[in-house]
Amino acid sequence: MNLIVNAEQAMSEAHGRGTLTLKTRRVGGSICVTIADDGPGIPEGNSFRIFDPFFTTKPAGKGTGLGLSISYGIVQEHGGGLSFSSEPGKGAAFTVEIPLTRANESSP
Repeated sequence: MNLIVNAEQAMSEAHGRGTLTLKTRRVGGSICVTIADDGPGIPEGNSFRIFDPFFTTKPAGKGTGLGLSISYGIVQEHGGGLSFSSEPGKGAAFTVEIPLTRANESSP
């Protein structure tokens, strides 16, 4: 949900509207969900910090900088990965990859 909210906010601030695309696919033993927007994208200088706790580009009172960090942690705890690609001025895409398990398999 956080990825969708971030995309909506970025698009609205950039040009008052936008296109959000959600794609799901199975890749081997994993399910992948990609959330892509046509907002301003992520500046290259911020790309290495976006999953850091408390890192935000939003003004004070508009965000805590915890959303992506928490999302990253949740995905990691499920044995998956969270990655992104971005082209400044053309949007960003975040991909969540979570391994599939069978309903009758128990977790250790």
